[in-house]
Amino acid sequence: MPSSRRVALGLGALLLAAAVLRFTGLSAGLRHEPHMDERYFVENVGRMLARGDLDHRYYEYPGLFFYLLLPALALVGAGPHPVPAAYLAARCVVAALGVLNVALAYALGARIAGRRAGVVAAALVAFSPVHVQTAHAVRPDVALETLVLVALMAVLRVGRPRADLRAGLAVGAAAALKFTGALLAASYLAQRVLTPGRRLQGACLAALAAAAAFAVLSPYAIVHAPDFLEGVTTQVGYHYQREGSAGASYPTRFAGYAAVWAKALGPPALVLALAGLAICARQWRAWASLFLLPLLTAAAMASTLYRFDRHMVPSFGVVALLAGVAVDALARRRGVLVSAVVACVAAGFPLSASIAYVRAVRQPQTADLIVDWIDAHVPPGSRILSAVRGLGFDRRRYEVIEVPRRRTLRRAQPLDADVVVAPERLRSAILRGLPVAFAARPATPFGGAPLAVRVVPRDRRPTYRPVPLAEARLQASSAPEALEALTDGRVETRWQTDGPQQGQEWVEIRLARPERLARVELVLGDSVHAGRALRLQFSPQGAGWRRLPSAPGRPRLRSQRGQPSQVLVFRPVTARGLRILQRGRSARAWAIAEIRLDTVDGGRGTEEAGANGSPPAR
Repeated sequence: MPSSRRVALGLGALLLAAAVLRFTGLSAGLRHEPHMDERYFVENVGRMLARGDLDHRYYEYPGLFFYLLLPALALVGAGPHPVPAAYLAARCVVAALGVLNVALAYALGARIAGRRAGVVAAALVAFSPVHVQTAHAVRPDVALETLVLVALMAVLRVGRPRADLRAGLAVGAAAALKFTGALLAASYLAQRVLTPGRRLQGACLAALAAAAAFAVLSPYAIVHAPDFLEGVTTQVGYHYQREGSAGASYPTRFAGYAAVWAKALGPPALVLALAGLAICARQWRAWASLFLLPLLTAAAMASTLYRFDRHMVPSFGVVALLAGVAVDALARRRGVLVSAVVACVAAGFPLSASIAYVRAVRQPQTADLIVDWIDAHVPPGSRILSAVRGLGFDRRRYEVIEVPRRRTLRRAQPLDADVVVAPERLRSAILRGLPVAFAARPATPFGGAPLAVRVVPRDRRPTYRPVPLAEARLQASSAPEALEALTDGRVETRWQTDGPQQGQEWVEIRLARPERLARVELVLGDSVHAGRALRLQFSPQGAGWRRLPSAPGRPRLRSQRGQPSQVLVFRPVTARGLRILQRGRSARAWAIAEIRLDTVDGGRGTEEAGANGSPPAR
C-alpha cells in the first residue's frame, strides 16, 4: 500500500492538474451571447440579486444550484442582464466543484477499496475530457456529481448511528440540485436492505430527512408548488419530444449512453472498470449501492430521446473507482511497477483528449473570426443581418438584425442589409447572388460551425421612396378619434389601443391609388408600448385582405439607437391597402406615434410578390 506522504503528493499533483484543465480557457465564448442553458441560471440569479429575494423563478429546475452560484455573482454585482464577468464567475464555481470532485473521488475510493484505488479513480476523474468540457459551462451536472459522491460516502456508513439521517440529507440535497439526484434513493435503499439493523425505521428517517433537505434547499419549489410542477412537466417533456433520435430503439440509446464512459475515461480505463466490476461482484453486498448508480443513470437517460454526454458525469466517480480496483488487484498480483504502467497508460488517453480540448478552446472560434473581420472591414453605421444568434457585434457601432430561426429568413431582409452573416452551408435561394466576402472555418472540432460573411451588392439593394399619406384613409380596431396622430408628422402625439394587447388589434391604411409597397415603419416616439408579434395583410384593390409574409427590418427595441421604431420589410407588392395586425398579448396598450410606408424602385431581387404575398413563380 502506498505511503501517506506519496499519496498526499500524488493527490496534490492531480488536484493541480485538474484545476489547470478546468480553469484554462474558462472565458471561451463569452465575447458572444452565452448558451441558453447558461443564461437560464445566471440571469435568474441576477434577478434574485436585483429583487433581493431567494426566488429562483426558473421552476424547470430545483433551487439549490442557483443558490450555489449566488455568492460568486453577488461579488461581481450581477443583475437581470449579466455581463460576461458574471458568467465567468459562475463558471469558476462549476470549475472549482469539478476540482473538488477529484478529491471526493479519492475519498470514496480510499474508503471502500483502499488508497491506491482512490488515487486511480481521482486521476481518471481529473483527466476526463467530458468532465473537463462540462466544467467549462454553467450547468448543474458537475455540482450534482459533488453531492452524489458525498451521498455515496454517507450511504456506505448506513448501519452506524445517525447514518440514515446523513444519507437522507445527502439524497435530498442532490434532488434539490437536479431531479436526477433522486436516483440516489435506489442506492440508499439497496444499502439499507442489505445492512442489518432497523431497516424500516432507518428508511423512514432517511425519507423524512430527504424531504426536509429538499424543502430547505429549494424552498420555492414548495412555496410555488403549482408553478414548480408545471416547470417539472415542461423540463421532462422536452426530453421526450418526438424529434432528434426518436427513431432509435431503447437498447441503442442505452448503448449510446454506456459508450460515454469510454469517451470520458478512455477505452483502457473502461476495460479496467469491467475487470474491477468482476472483482467487486464477489463482494456484491458491499458494492451493490455503488453498482446501481451508473446502471440507473444510463437506464434513465436512455429512456429520453436526446443524448447529452454531461448527463453521465455524476456516474464517472463510480466507474473510475472500478478501474482503480482493477489496478489495485494488479499491483497485488504483478507488482507496483506493472500496475503503475497500466494506470499511466489508462490515464494517458483521457489526459491527451482533455489537453486537446483546452488547447482548442483557447484558440479563436469561428464567431470570433467573423466579428474581427467585420470590425476591420465593415464601416460603422452599417446594417448587419445575422442568421446566427448571439454574435458579439458592437451594437453601438452597427445595427444588427438577428433572425431567430433560419426558416423565418426572407429575401427582403438580406437585400435591405449591408452584410449578411449566416452558416456557410446555408444554400438558401434567399442568399442567391450575394458573394461570400469571408469564410470562417473551425481549426478544431471545438472551433464552432463554419460561418460566412456575404456582402450585398449596391445594385441589388432597393431604393425606397416614402408614400404620401395625406390622402390615405386610416381605420383601427379601437380609438378611431386618435388616428390622425399617425400621419401628423409629430412623434409627440400618438394613437394607442383602449386597453392591453389581446392579440386582436389592427390598424389599416387605404391609399388613394395603388402603390408598389415594400416596407412599413411604426415610429414609437417616446412610447415603449410596442406591438407584439406583428403581422401584415394587403389589399390589391382596397377590398378583401390577403396574407403578406414579412420580416423585421430593425433590431429589437433595446438594441436600437436613435428614434425607436418597428420596421417590417417584404417582397414588393402592388396594393391600395395595408393592414398591420398585432397577434401577441401584453399587459400594456399598443401605441404608435407615426406610420410610414415606402415604395421601392430598382434593385435586382425586388421582384413583385404574387397575389397571395408569396414570390411569383419562376
